[in-house]
Amino acid sequence: MFHDQRKHYDLSSSAFDSLDPTQKKELANSIYARAQVQFSYMYKSYPIFDLVESGTCSPLLEEFFAFLNSNTFLGTIRRITKIQNIEFADAQVTHFEPGHFLTSHNDSVEGKNRLVAYVYNLTPDWHPDWGGNLMFYDDNKNVVDVFVPKFNSLSLFAVGAQHAVALVSPFARRPRLAISGWLRFR
Repeated sequence: MFHDQRKHYDLSSSAFDSLDPTQKKELANSIYARAQVQFSYMYKSYPIFDLVESGTCSPLLEEFFAFLNSNTFLGTIRRITKIQNIEFADAQVTHFEPGHFLTSHNDSVEGKNRLVAYVYNLTPDWHPDWGGNLMFYDDNKNVVDVFVPKFNSLSLFAVGAQHAVALVSPFARRPRLAISGWLRFR
């Protein structure tokens, strides 16, 4: 999944794998060039929400998705955030490999009814030098907070908060894996 020239692209794993090394490099360079001047991203995604809706999600992820949408989880999040109109969670697995990133943005998308963003980190023994850190910015584009993707941790933050996922270093020993999404109302 990547963003280039103001458009979102979903490129399947098989389609990406079918590109020759030169094509892969050209695609990455094009995405990096756009990231210098506008919102951009490049990472692998498994859209749990969409796959559950279509009946094609893996059973384990479907079970986790059901937990995210349980009264227990949603009620706990409502108590923590003091936002009572949270009705459901959507979800995706994000897979950031070396060279992957997500530039500064605020998750506000008209019509999506997003209230709270979340990231549940799944990579054990992540080292801060490997990048992939969740960074928050103030209005002057200064980094004001950074969270290393610590295994089995859940980060919650208000939609509207300016944030990014730093570039994953070329020497990272493993991908940065997480389940992320938004708590929303209908």
